[in-house]
Formats: sequence, C-alpha cells, structure tokens
Amino acid sequence: MATILLIGRDDVLSFLRDRVMPLLDPAHEALLFSERDAIPAALLDRAEILVALDARCDRALLERAPRLRAIVSPTIGIDHIALDDATARGIMVVNGAVRENAESMAEATVMLLLAAFYDLQRSMERLDRPQDQAPTARMLAGKTLGLLGYGAIARGVARRLAPWGVRLLAHSRTARRDEDGVAFVPLETLLRESDGLMVLASLNADSRHLLNAERLSWMKRGAILVNTSRGAIIDEAALADAIRSGAIGRAALDVFETEPLPRDSALRGLPHVLLTPHCVGHSIESYAAIPAKAAENVALLLAGKVPDSLCNPEILASGARRSS
Repeated sequence: MATILLIGRDDVLSFLRDRVMPLLDPAHEALLFSERDAIPAALLDRAEILVALDARCDRALLERAPRLRAIVSPTIGIDHIALDDATARGIMVVNGAVRENAESMAEATVMLLLAAFYDLQRSMERLDRPQDQAPTARMLAGKTLGLLGYGAIARGVARRLAPWGVRLLAHSRTARRDEDGVAFVPLETLLRESDGLMVLASLNADSRHLLNAERLSWMKRGAILVNTSRGAIIDEAALADAIRSGAIGRAALDVFETEPLPRDSALRGLPHVLLTPHCVGHSIESYAAIPAKAAENVALLLAGKVPDSLCNPEILASGARRSS
C-alpha cells in the first residue's frame, strides 16, 4: 500500500476531494490536506505520490519527503512546484496536459484577441451611451500576430488563426524551423512587428518579467496584448504605464502576478483593458477530463511506469529517478 497525499488551496479542496480522490485505487492510502495545514512528519516521511493543485511544493517540503517518487499537478501549470529541486532529488513532476484543456485555452485566447481587436468593452459601454461615435474596432485580416511561446495551446491558436489572412510569428525558447505557416523569429523581432501579441509561454526563471518596460517599449504603438499564460511573465506596473500612455493600445488579461487580482492593482480601472480572473478557458469539457488524467498518472507512477506528460524527462536519462 502506497501513501498518496493530495494538497491544495482552500478553494480547490472540494475539487480534489470530490473529483480526484474517488478515482484513485482504494487499495492505497489517500489523504487530503489544505495547503495551509501542517502535514504530519510521519505522513511526509512515507508519502510516495503528492497530488498538488496550485499548492506550493518548495525545497523545504521536498526535503521532508525522503520517499517521494513523484508530484502530480492535475492541471497543466507547474509553476507552484520547485521543478529544479525535484529533478535534483530524482522526483518526477507530471502535469495534467489533457487535449480538452489545450483546445479550450486556444479557443479562449482567440476569443480574447478578437474582443480586444474589436474593442468589445467599448461596444458594451455604448449600450448606455448610444451617441454616435467613430468606430474603434480593428480587423484581424492583414495583421501580424505574435505568439510568445509555442506549446500545445499556441499551436492550437495558430491553427485557428491561419485561415484569417494573418501573418503569424512566434518565439520559443527552443530553436524551431518554420511550420504550419508560422515563422519563428527572435524575441525583439516578434515584439517590434506584431500588431497583436499573445503570451503563451510557461513561467520559469527566464520568463519571469520577460515583458518588462524596455521590451514593452519595443512593441508597435497601439499594439494589442493578450495574456492567458502566467501573469508574472509581464511586469504589470510597466504594462499599466504603457497602457496609460497609449504605447499599448488594448490588453486582455486572464492571469496576474498575484491572484486573485488585488483591489488596488494598477490594472484595475484602466481604459481599453479586459480582465478575467484566471478562468476564461476553464470549460466544462476540460474540467471533466482533468480528474481522470490525474488518477491515470497516479496509477502509472505507482505501477513504475512513466506518464506521457512528464515535465522533467532528463531524470530518466540520468538514472536519478527515485523508485519504491
């Protein structure tokens, strides 16, 4: 019998309890904890699998879990997990990369892009102020659109936008050849040439505040910025200044450096900005697929197998992977 610990913020505990735990093999010990709970040392000492939903798994926690073989994130995000520390200890990190999530996020990103280009916020305001106003919507056709990051979600975005008569550019940490009508370019080229930029990169030490004041200044005046990835990739204070000055024309943001977005955030109340609370791509279909994927990953790990969504595959080559 293996010990499986499930931890999460208070607002996601019910999801873990009601949707994930019933799918786990009852032959194993599965225990649920709030992120804020003090997990007993005896439990951490024997835990083999940790299922962590937006709960911090830092070096201090890993040091207290000598038998831990793997950390499973039910969702695609793993920025709450100390990936380098886990890898150094031979702990596999696995995420919940389900097709439904990538498809939903791709659709939602295109939705926000269109909402920003067509100034949906201003159109809604005209319902109460019906006076004649000059149009503010901008066509997508003929524009250059940039993809910062090129994972599954970005590829889904590119597939959807390709028939719209747009020029697609992308920048990725890993060198790539042009594919599917997407031209891969250096970051500066991406920023300087894009009429609309979609942030779709993962958050890591290299991408944190990647879009700072200097790099935002490289963008075309009046360009549109969409972020459905991670808020900390953008320096929010610098972005707020760029929007106020008109350097950035419009923005649509679903993610923020601090979540929930603080009431005193500089982003609140800005003109030409659409804000949603990290939920825009959370579809019924993706939420239905996530628990099954998490349970499948746990079962594979307990059987000594490697899930297809392993995030640190280098530990397989090094032979450092922990085993039972």
